[in-house]
Amino acid sequence: MSGRRVKVVAAVVLLCLLGGCVDVTMTTTVDNEGEIEQVRAEAEMSQEVYALALEDATSSGYESVGEQFADELETNEDGFSDVEYEDRRENGTVVVELLAQKVTVEEVSYITTRVTENETVAFTASISDDVADLNGYTYRVEMPGEITETDATEIENGNVAVWELHKTNPDRVSVESEVEDRSWLGTFALVLGVIGVAMVGVAAYQKRVWESYV
Repeated sequence: MSGRRVKVVAAVVLLCLLGGCVDVTMTTTVDNEGEIEQVRAEAEMSQEVYALALEDATSSGYESVGEQFADELETNEDGFSDVEYEDRRENGTVVVELLAQKVTVEEVSYITTRVTENETVAFTASISDDVADLNGYTYRVEMPGEITETDATEIENGNVAVWELHKTNPDRVSVESEVEDRSWLGTFALVLGVIGVAMVGVAAYQKRVWESYV
């Protein structure tokens, strides 16, 4: 993609259309294999600003602002497809939400992920000047396990790195975490299997006892 690049979900569209009069929160969820499970973006704005945005969207043939942002994302940014959208009113404001659950990380030029030999997952993203200049922009990355290293300004729940881009203006963000231990799932499945067999045996025994009295 030449010229401007949409670094995060609809960020440049928001900048050009709304002049930064919006609070944006984007959350990227990374799994154990370094793949992106989903990207969720929420743009919160006043009803007055939303009305202006909706006027622009409808004049361009869209039924909602979310539909316009989703189309801009799928059209201009490689790696994103099947983007869901919703415009909803919350406490006197309007939130436009985009949810991309089909993200091909290899095609997203500004994101790099890798799984290291010591069973950690690393995520790095470059941040464009357009995004860094936005007022009220929060970037979140949800990792599959406990965060071991990051340049984030805050960590939530041990596995979510948070950057307030409008305060720190970073050129890039990075975070590394442990791989989530899912070995207990196999044990749990085995236990359920044993319990299931035992219950079947008990049921068969009860049936035989009942039949002996009939």
